[in-house]
Amino acid sequence: MRINRRKVNIIHSLYVILLIMVTIPIFTSCKKSTITIDNSVYVMENKFVSGQDSSYMFQGHNNDQYIVKAENGYFFRLNGILYFGDETLDTFIPLCTQANCLHGQATTEELRYECGAYVGAPISVSSLQYYNNNIYVRSYFDLVSKEERNAGVIQNEKIYSISSDGAKKRLLDIDIASWVSPIFHRGYIYYSFTDVEEEDSGGMLRPVSYGGIARRSLATGKEDVLLDRSRIIMGNDGVQEIYAYQNYVYFRVTDKQNKDHLYVLSLLDNKLNKIETEAEAFPTFYFMGDKLIYTYYSEDMEVKKKVYRADLDGSNEEYIFDIVDSSPRDRIGADDNYIYVDNGLKSEVLRGTEERTLRYYDIETYEYLGEVNLGNKTSWLSLGYGDENYYFYFEIDMDKERLMYFDKADLATGNVELKMLLEWEIE
Repeated sequence: MRINRRKVNIIHSLYVILLIMVTIPIFTSCKKSTITIDNSVYVMENKFVSGQDSSYMFQGHNNDQYIVKAENGYFFRLNGILYFGDETLDTFIPLCTQANCLHGQATTEELRYECGAYVGAPISVSSLQYYNNNIYVRSYFDLVSKEERNAGVIQNEKIYSISSDGAKKRLLDIDIASWVSPIFHRGYIYYSFTDVEEEDSGGMLRPVSYGGIARRSLATGKEDVLLDRSRIIMGNDGVQEIYAYQNYVYFRVTDKQNKDHLYVLSLLDNKLNKIETEAEAFPTFYFMGDKLIYTYYSEDMEVKKKVYRADLDGSNEEYIFDIVDSSPRDRIGADDNYIYVDNGLKSEVLRGTEERTLRYYDIETYEYLGEVNLGNKTSWLSLGYGDENYYFYFEIDMDKERLMYFDKADLATGNVELKMLLEWEIE
């Protein structure tokens, strides 16, 4: 693996710990709304609460998660290795406290297993989470037993807690065999699950998968089922994406007629509502301040895609603007300054015959400002729309994969510089 040495510094283990600890900000006290869950108090603000909220801004479609936001920077899961990057990305290091370790530069699997930052390739979705100064990873490797990890022993998938300095690892006593897409947010792990039952089909029994949504208290381990087939008839695809934003959790569900439905759970009163819209399909949505923002899916090339906004509970829907050069599979996102439209799922982009572009609009006036050309080597995997600082994406070039990014401050001038943070060989 070749690493951008300007960005990646392999340093002494003590420095890793000190670097992460001293950069944790000290917050000034202010009045916050709180809620008590199982005798634990949680901040319930209408804004992102670092260390307590799901990193929705780096969550891709299908709940892919390779980057999470922390109080003092970012954690990355790349090519089986955990990395920490500070807020400027000038420091980008493997999360390993072992001296003289080769980390991600190891040339053999055996040496990679020995690295303290090795967690294995993310086979499942929602493979990286951050909560309360700990990183949570789903892995098929035993991250606690050094002997088994070094030997590359494959096990059933489990979930591990790793301290933010990488020094401590702990196996969570949770059976996640049926879990899909766990999201850590404000006192709970929210997840979808699958149940398989046999049903009569023309005189023969056949297995049928049903999905549901549940949550597990981080304080007590108590689990509650929020949505199952007694509340809605789900198709075999069950629950699709799960997002957590401020005081709401959103679930996109596909029914037996392959129609999409969006459900929202209020964390303040535990009320679960189905969001009713003017169209049957509701696959691409995001968050814009105290509003939902979304566009409807359409295979009709003649249909100009319209963008809508609504309150976070789905009420008060209103049309706001048309997408420039829209395509059926445009996806939408936002941050504090811009609304983004990504054509990354367009068929021509996926085939590499058309370049991937990220169009951006003023968040207040909805004026179209321009586009960023990401080239025709970008991966279909999404890394979300980023925070107020950076936009990240994967690029694949023959036998190499790269993590690319640009500084969103460049959008104001229109002179956007695409930069590489890490490169590795595709095995």
